Amino acid sequence: MKKVMESFSDTALVIIGSKWYGRNEEDDYTRQCRALAEELNGPVIFTGFIPPADIPVYYNVADIFVCASQWNEPLARIHYEAMAAGLPIITTDRGGNAEIFKNNVNGIVIKDYNNPDSFADCIIHLLNNPQTAYKMGQKAYESAVSKYTWKRVADEVLAPIQNFGPRLTVKETKIQSPSTEKSMIEENISKKNMTEKSAEEKTSQDIETFFDDINF
Repeated sequence: MKKVMESFSDTALVIIGSKWYGRNEEDDYTRQCRALAEELNGPVIFTGFIPPADIPVYYNVADIFVCASQWNEPLARIHYEAMAAGLPIITTDRGGNAEIFKNNVNGIVIKDYNNPDSFADCIIHLLNNPQTAYKMGQKAYESAVSKYTWKRVADEVLAPIQNFGPRLTVKETKIQSPSTEKSMIEENISKKNMTEKSAEEKTSQDIETFFDDINF
């Protein structure tokens, strides 16, 4: 950021987040970042943890979104958020990041992510070319609303179930009044008793027939 702030003196760096979700605890890395920030020529703001509901405010005042993550993660959700905000995005070629960005179209993917100058050069390029930055942000927004919505996810989950899985239907059940239910129960008990009585009578008749057959 020193290189960026030397080129653009009105630049401010806003670092959003904390050591862990929901906590504002600082570790050695955060303290090291604060110490380095004091050496810069411009303001550096550490927000700490920000509740999700307040995050859009920060996206709305930003000019560029940078994700400097070195972790080989599947894909950080913050990319989708920045895309939905229409920001030009600079990210690292780690994990799934490169899968959703076409380099220099809807974002910039840095392959040399261990080199701070690579980030600085990309930031300076976008600040020097606001129209390029704007178009990149618009492409990112279009990608977000066309591909990365909960509706699309739900549709893709349901598609194989609807096309290949069993058709699940909910049978309508008529709700009976208490008096009707009582009558039905009594009727079922009566039928059961009659069935048992018929079985007993048949058994008695079978026994009598048996003895008649063996009666000499």
